[in-house]
Amino acid sequence: MIKTLHTSSAPAAIGPYSQGKIVDGFLFASGQIAINPANGNIEDDTIEGQTKRVCENIAAILKEAGADFDSVIKTTCFLKNISDFGAFNEIYGEYFSSKPARSCVGVGDLPKTALVEVEIIANNICTAVRQAPSEMRRHYPRGFVFFALNSRQLPVFVETACPQPIFSPL
Repeated sequence: MIKTLHTSSAPAAIGPYSQGKIVDGFLFASGQIAINPANGNIEDDTIEGQTKRVCENIAAILKEAGADFDSVIKTTCFLKNISDFGAFNEIYGEYFSSKPARSCVGVGDLPKTALVEVEIIANNICTAVRQAPSEMRRHYPRGFVFFALNSRQLPVFVETACPQPIFSPL
């Protein structure tokens, strides 16, 4: 099942696309630029300011999906000026502390003359299981957890060999 994601806390799409799609517990979010969702404008002309706004927009999309920055698996980052790489990394690292896989490339131009665009892939099952109250979780051997969701048991496999457990539906 594919669910289209929308939140008014992040900028509306400026073309024929959605803010994101959720498929089998994974969030595929469209690229975010530094648009303020309240007025539809880019308000900062520095890489630092725009990167913060992009990350705030991503936070709103993650929240709507029931996820957080720790659930982000992969990012793709586009910089108008690759010379902004260091300054971009400083701000990016404040939000993406779990260090997801990433590609970062310099591009000729971005929509609305933005300096940065970031798209993400996240697993929102991870956050649901991590944040579930302990009474909703039943642990079993071999990394299996049965997660009670809406009066039914949802079997989830927990990969315990990773520094940060990865949860995936069975």
